[in-house]
Amino acid sequence: MMRWYAVFTKPASESVAEANLERQGFRAWCPRIAATRSGVGRAPLFPRYLFVELDLDAAPWRSVNGTFGVVGFVQFGPRPSALPVGIVEALLDRQGTNGLIELPKQTPFKPGDNVAIEAGPFLHQVGIYEGMAGASRAHVLMRILGGDVRVKLPAQVLRACA
Repeated sequence: MMRWYAVFTKPASESVAEANLERQGFRAWCPRIAATRSGVGRAPLFPRYLFVELDLDAAPWRSVNGTFGVVGFVQFGPRPSALPVGIVEALLDRQGTNGLIELPKQTPFKPGDNVAIEAGPFLHQVGIYEGMAGASRAHVLMRILGGDVRVKLPAQVLRACA
């Protein structure tokens, strides 16, 4: 029976491993998202992992472990562990025409909300959330030395406050 399995790759070798697995006749897929760093168009959704669909009883699955770019299957015991049915299929359904997985844009804050900073040089300070500056950084308006200053902070260091 055909099932999806996770494969662990060498650092930054997802594309190499995917191409080599497909060259051997395996169906391999590395889900990608739009990259957040400038100059890079796409990045793996799960860095150092990709998925391979195969039938363990019919396919020469041990050859996957020897594929250039691959470290090995994710497994718990002597055989690779199959992913729950529907996980990879749900990711495939979210893939756009550009080949990228569309992630929902979620932020717990609305512009104008008060936020507390929980790490970094502004620890325990309060500011006003203005919006996102990219995928992982937020603009926060802070009162510093008697003036309002817009700072860019990692979104994960912010929490809502009254």
